[in-house]
Amino acid sequence: MDIAALISTVTGWIASAWPLIGPALGALAGFWLAAYFEERRDTRRDRRLVRDGKLARMRAALQPLLLGSWSMQSVSVGMVFGYGGETDDAKNKRLTAMLQEGSKGVNEARAQLALETDSQQFVDQYQKVFVAFNQYALAFNDAKAGDTTAKPTEKRQALEEAVDTLNEMAKNAIAQIEKSG
Repeated sequence: MDIAALISTVTGWIASAWPLIGPALGALAGFWLAAYFEERRDTRRDRRLVRDGKLARMRAALQPLLLGSWSMQSVSVGMVFGYGGETDDAKNKRLTAMLQEGSKGVNEARAQLALETDSQQFVDQYQKVFVAFNQYALAFNDAKAGDTTAKPTEKRQALEEAVDTLNEMAKNAIAQIEKSG
């Protein structure tokens, strides 16, 4: 049997069977395409859900850290300036209340961040803010007591830089999460 006859025979079989095979192949291809596109849609939806969950958790965890760092920043200014006629005792109570209010939820937020992937840098930076604030408070009190070697201005600048760094880190992390997925 030569090749031309074989091709002619196979072509004849396909032509006679096509009314039966064609719809089945079309249905099979349609089913495969539908399953493929549904899987792609589900994968995108799952990625969005994971991203949105992480975004919500990070926002909830970063907010107390930012509020706490801002309260330390505000208290550092309040240490220098008080209200007219305010006694030192009244000023200390007011500033202590500001710190207590600002630090609500900080430990819970730090714990939440410790559980998140790639979030330890926020806990570490908040610790730097806390240390800078305490160093400023010590230097301020030493200078107020007459210690001329205390450098509260330098310590206040270090506090400002630590708070600014935490702010930038938080903004960048949120923006990066929003762009992902």
